[in-house]
Amino acid sequence: MNAVNFEILGIHAGWYDVKFVSNDKQVEISASDAWGNDSPLYFLKMVLRMLNNEIESGYVVFDEEPGTYIVCLETSDDVKLRVLFSNLDDDEWKVIELYGELSRQEIENVITDTEELFVTSGFEIESFARTILRGFEEWKSDLKIREYEENWMEFPEKEVCELRRMLY
Repeated sequence: MNAVNFEILGIHAGWYDVKFVSNDKQVEISASDAWGNDSPLYFLKMVLRMLNNEIESGYVVFDEEPGTYIVCLETSDDVKLRVLFSNLDDDEWKVIELYGELSRQEIENVITDTEELFVTSGFEIESFARTILRGFEEWKSDLKIREYEENWMEFPEKEVCELRRMLY
C-alpha cells in the first residue's frame, strides 16, 4: 500500500507553500492570495466531501504567479492524487471554477495545456486525510493562527474541527 503525506511548508507574505509526498516522489507547490483564492480551504472542503462519500472526483486550483497548479483527487476505483500545472492563470480559462468535481480527464478536455507534475495512487483516503489534519493542526496555537491569518486568510477552524471529528 502506498502512503501519501501532505505538509504545509510555510505561509508568508501572501504565499501558501505545501508539499505532497508519496513513497517514491514528491512535489512542492505554492498558492498566491493575489486573487483571493483560498485554495487550502477549498482543498479541505473537497477532502471532507470525499470522506462523506458526496463526491468521487474533485480538484482545487492553487494560483501561482504566473500559471496555476491544479490538485486533483479521485476515489472512484483506486484513490489517485495528481498535481497538474498550466502556464495560464485561472482567469484566462473562463471554463472551470477555482474548485469543483471534475476528474483529471475532464479538466484536460477543457484546459489542454496542463502538464502532470505528480501522480500517485493506491493509498487510503483516510490515512491521507490524517496527514492533512496534522498539517493544519500544527497551525492551531494562538500565535500560529495569528501568523496564518496575517500572511494568508482566515484559519479554516470549522473545517479542521470537522475533519478531526470525522477521523477520530
